[in-house]
Amino acid sequence: MEPKPARFLQLLALIGSVFIGTLLTVLLILLSFRFLMAALDQIPWLTYIYMGVMLCIPPVLFCTVFYIFFKRTGSHPSKPVRLFSKSVFILAIAYWLFLLGTDLVFFLKNGYGELGKYETYNLIPLFSTVALIFFMGVLQALTTEKEKDWMDKYKDA
Repeated sequence: MEPKPARFLQLLALIGSVFIGTLLTVLLILLSFRFLMAALDQIPWLTYIYMGVMLCIPPVLFCTVFYIFFKRTGSHPSKPVRLFSKSVFILAIAYWLFLLGTDLVFFLKNGYGELGKYETYNLIPLFSTVALIFFMGVLQALTTEKEKDWMDKYKDA
């Protein structure tokens, strides 16, 4: 039984229509988002909600990271490193909460809509926080006991 050319044409038309339909659907979704955002831009109180959320993102993110590290540091074997790490994490959380407070006060007084004017989006605090996270991770990793590899575990067993 030989293939019929009409079936191939029908399959090709179906694949083409699915492809074009997908492109049109994505285009309609993007256009609707554009018009929705343009309409939402006309609502003044929405800017305050947006900026409030945007100003909270870095402090909440870094405070969460430092809190998780603070909790995990409790089981570190070296007591001096544990005390040093916990004090650094507490200071870092306090620093980010201070930045959040000052930025929210600055926003409520001035109402700037640009993120570059706020300290939580300044490159120095962001970079120093990420560097501190890596430094504390390296410090804690260097002060733990060496983990046995699979050959040592096999020899001991």
